[in-house]
Amino acid sequence: SSATLEHLRSVTPDGERLDHRRFRMLVEVEGCDVHEEDTWAGRRVRIGGATVQVIGPVPRCVVTNENPDSGAVILGMYATVDRPGGISLGDPVELLDETADVQPA
Repeated sequence: SSATLEHLRSVTPDGERLDHRRFRMLVEVEGCDVHEEDTWAGRRVRIGGATVQVIGPVPRCVVTNENPDSGAVILGMYATVDRPGGISLGDPVELLDETADVQPA
C-alpha cells in the first residue's frame, strides 16, 4: 500500500529517495493503514473489474525482504487472479471477505 511505502520511507536512511518501482508492484493501494495489506492473506479483494485471492507475502529474493540489521522488513503481498477483469488507475479496491477462510502456509 502507499501507506506502507511512506512508512518505510520514514524509517529508513535516505528514505525520501526510496523509489516504489524497486518493489515491482503491479498494484499499489491507497486508503488503508500501514501494513494493513499484510492481514489480507487468504482473503479475496476486488480491484476494479477483477477479483484476486491474496496468498501471502511476495516471494522475493531475501536481499529485498530483509533488513541487514534486523531481518524485519517484508513488503508486499502476492495474489492470484480469482476472476479476470480490467483494472485502471484510480479504481476502487474492496476487501470482499471479512476474515480469511484459510491460513497462509
